[in-house]
Amino acid sequence: MLVNYKKLINLPVLTESGQKLGSVYDLTINVETHDVQVYLVRFGFFNRQVYLIKPIQIINITNDKIIVEDNVLKQENIEGEEEKSVSSILAGVSQITEE
Repeated sequence: MLVNYKKLINLPVLTESGQKLGSVYDLTINVETHDVQVYLVRFGFFNRQVYLIKPIQIINITNDKIIVEDNVLKQENIEGEEEKSVSSILAGVSQITEE
């Protein structure tokens, strides 16, 4: 299945157990491999809590939603700015708090 960027943006993201994490508001692509490195998800426009969901954490993507592993919520919480945390993705960051 192919999905374009416009369909991914605002797509709801839920855990396996049904907890809503929010919606996709952006994503990061590796320009060398052309792969998605991380989906940025937040609940509501003004919410400062952002989840960085790696493709390996995604169970299923449909036209209606993205289902992710429950352990996304159990990942280490790191303080910092979004730009700094995106560079930390390869270190396993899954949840941040924007300043």
